[in-house]
Amino acid sequence: MDRERFTSLINSFEEEYPVNKWVKNNVELWPLIKMRLFFGFHINNSKTPTSEKFTERLIKIFKGIWQFICLFYPFNKSIRVKDIYCLAPHFRYNSETVIKNRYFNDLIDDVQKCNLDFRLLEYGNTSKEYRNRIDHSKKTIFIENLKYAVLFLREILWKLRSRKNPDWPDYDKFIEEVNRNFKGAKIEQDHILKQFMYISLLKHIYILKFKKFEVENVYLLCYYVSEMYAMNLACNALGIPTWDIQHGGQGSQHMAYTNFNKIPDKGYDLLPKNFWCWDEDSAREINKWAKNQSFHKVYVKGNPWINFCLKNYAISEAVSEKIILYTMQPIDGIILEDYLLNAIKNTKLGYKWYLRLHPRQLDQKRLLISVLKDHDLLSKVEIEKATFYPLPALLSQCHIHISKYSGSILEAYSIGVKSIIIDPLGRESFPSVAKSDIATCVLNRDHESLLNQIYYF
Repeated sequence: MDRERFTSLINSFEEEYPVNKWVKNNVELWPLIKMRLFFGFHINNSKTPTSEKFTERLIKIFKGIWQFICLFYPFNKSIRVKDIYCLAPHFRYNSETVIKNRYFNDLIDDVQKCNLDFRLLEYGNTSKEYRNRIDHSKKTIFIENLKYAVLFLREILWKLRSRKNPDWPDYDKFIEEVNRNFKGAKIEQDHILKQFMYISLLKHIYILKFKKFEVENVYLLCYYVSEMYAMNLACNALGIPTWDIQHGGQGSQHMAYTNFNKIPDKGYDLLPKNFWCWDEDSAREINKWAKNQSFHKVYVKGNPWINFCLKNYAISEAVSEKIILYTMQPIDGIILEDYLLNAIKNTKLGYKWYLRLHPRQLDQKRLLISVLKDHDLLSKVEIEKATFYPLPALLSQCHIHISKYSGSILEAYSIGVKSIIIDPLGRESFPSVAKSDIATCVLNRDHESLLNQIYYF
């Protein structure tokens, strides 16, 4: 099933079923269910999950309990923290000296100029080296171990819960229809309720902490993971504005940002209050449903990483060849399609392919090198610089940019760099870019057509 048909199917489910009656603790869970379907569609089921030893898990649980205590010590002291910025490791740039956040720098500068306080909250898994090298490390709260303690508590409470689940009308029928159409999504009622129990426990911890911090604003990257659903619930309960900052493409087929066609007037508590978009196209997709309610707001505020990067980073070394920058994406289970390999092989002298791995593809670097080596193409590509240099700095130096439907298409457009879009979803996701004079589409998966555009576009 392709992504367009998948999106159409999810939209039909939303129209057909009473999704806003699937509730727990007065919270509509349709956004959570919808994203579980989305992730089930995209996850490569052939990928083997990493195993973890029992002793390692136990150590993390005890560290999490200790972290919980440290979060609230001293117990009777409150401090004013104007902003909290939530992120995970893949939203950072790893320079030689520091691992820097990509989206909050200007906001943090503004807070510091006013002599106000802030915190960063890391919700991803991290290493000791990472924690020592990040910017603002002393202002950062790491909840990695706390998550393990909460998950442990969740397992206890789950076993002690009432076995009677809430009555969700037509939910069994919905599951049957989902299973008839595609596999991979775990959306049985117990799966949803168990995830929501974890989210609810984290929510209460956030509420306790925020009352001590007297928080004014919370900024998020990727609101649709459990830790950020909990953040939205906590902030919406306390009346603290949340801002989801756009971190990539938000086209018509991104389930987290489009087609909430039955949204209640009060909005969804699991969603952020405010959406910070890079451009009008991205905002327009959200406004198609946001206009039908009164809680969620959409703002076009630009891409803060591009603005910061162009001021602070540049490629200092001279580049003798024209750079063809291909921003890759972790899809389809194929690292490089045959027509792209043929395009690299047949590229004439004077050009160099820069293959930029997506942050979630870094563990596939060896596979990429192996594939290129098998085709005798290693000398024609650059991977290291392409992957670890700041993207705006790379874009400013490249001859042409190529991508399927990555948000890098929008980033290239914003600084006037030509892009070749090679997937129909990219054309649909960025219509203004695709129609502009600095972008073109090559959708026939033919290496000669692609090379002609690279040379003459």
